[in-house]
Amino acid sequence: MNKALAIKYLYPNAELGVDYSVRDDGEGQFIDKWSLDDPIPSDEVLEAAWNEYLSESNEKPLSNVERQLLLLGEQLALEKIARQQSDRVNITLGQQLAEMRMEILKLKGGFTNES
Repeated sequence: MNKALAIKYLYPNAELGVDYSVRDDGEGQFIDKWSLDDPIPSDEVLEAAWNEYLSESNEKPLSNVERQLLLLGEQLALEKIARQQSDRVNITLGQQLAEMRMEILKLKGGFTNES
């Protein structure tokens, strides 16, 4: 199921990235942001909307705008995941560099635990 398209099917006037966003951290899609007045739809409601969308889309091809929205949503989700992974790596590397700096200072005699 594509949750972004299921939401768009349920709320045709809602804007992806403005009113809602969907993310996938590798363990499945989930609603990352929800700014609509309506409550967040359950997975069951989204699944039903997705099935309705698929049955209708079999009757009519995706428009260029729908195709572009789908691709854009997928690209944004992938970029966000990559950015989060990069942030985690940077934090880890920063911590490791700080530890190495302390070890070097200890070896040079410029830092002691008594300070």
